[in-house]
Amino acid sequence: HEPFPLTATASSSEGAAIVSYRWLLEQDGATRIVTTQDPSLLLSYPNEGTYRVSVEATDSLGHKAVAHATVTVALGGNSTFTAEPSSVQPGDEITYQLVIRNTSANSVPARFSLPLPQNTEYVSHTGASWVGNALTWEGTLGPEGTFAAGLRVRVPAHVSKGTIIEAAADVKVGETAFTRTARVSVANSVYLPLVAAGF
Repeated sequence: HEPFPLTATASSSEGAAIVSYRWLLEQDGATRIVTTQDPSLLLSYPNEGTYRVSVEATDSLGHKAVAHATVTVALGGNSTFTAEPSSVQPGDEITYQLVIRNTSANSVPARFSLPLPQNTEYVSHTGASWVGNALTWEGTLGPEGTFAAGLRVRVPAHVSKGTIIEAAADVKVGETAFTRTARVSVANSVYLPLVAAGF
């Protein structure tokens, strides 16, 4: 499979510079650790499947934040599902972005459904339809085609600090079906927000 970029975007709650990224890449029962100063990493997996990826960002004051995601390698395409920011306070908004790509030379049928995450309220959406409390789309991706959709939600004031909000998008491209997840924490202390993109 062709290499693809993994990108983490981090910012310090203290305004300090991000000085390093420590990537934990799981594959075939083994974990590989890669440390970079650059927020991007080029990855390639030899086989179709789902792989766990973690990244730890460290700022110049020594504060650390960790984000976890899965990478699904499917024949003829890829997708990304991101949540920004990765840590919120009650009353804040979260923006989810789902991108589906067809990297093959043939058209493929595709669809997805992203239900409203628990402990959130709907604000707006782009690029797809809002049906029955879910962002949905079904269509055909042409050769080298891309489809993107977004969902913006608000965390109600009553949601407890320490709560993890998990969004799950069910995706099917051709005959390959998989679920993409993104987690956002409701902060209960000073934090270093980290947004993982390209997963």
